[in-house]
Amino acid sequence: MHQQFDSPTGVRFLAFIREGRSFRQSVQLIGIGKETGYRWLRDEYLRFRGEGLDHVQAQTQLGFTSSNAENWNERFLNDDGRHHRQVDPTVEEAFWSSYASGMSVGAAGASAGVKHTTGYRWVYRRFVELRKLSSFTQVVKELRLLPGTSVK
Repeated sequence: MHQQFDSPTGVRFLAFIREGRSFRQSVQLIGIGKETGYRWLRDEYLRFRGEGLDHVQAQTQLGFTSSNAENWNERFLNDDGRHHRQVDPTVEEAFWSSYASGMSVGAAGASAGVKHTTGYRWVYRRFVELRKLSSFTQVVKELRLLPGTSVK
């Protein structure tokens, strides 16, 4: 598991950057790899952009200017809310179509070409979404959950 930019180590690293230390010196002082440093800078940049700062303001607040910031800005502007490792939306649609036809989570996953764990993750996500709008009993019935499978 990797450390987050808001971990104590990440906070120290970002503070070194804001103090004006070089990237190389900051990663050496903290004892992290370059990839981790760039990931933390990117995550902090994206956080600033999400708070409403423009591209230049985010870099200024970050205390770091990089050619990578152009790519980070593109990522921010084109973010569709999906994780970069998510499967194509049509695959998930195929899963839900199979599941709605009465297949089990495992069988629906196999027919859509994903592992059963992905199917269970989708069912859980849908459970949480539906639970905001419907009663527990309705959601359990709609998703065909067995007793003991779901927790109120």
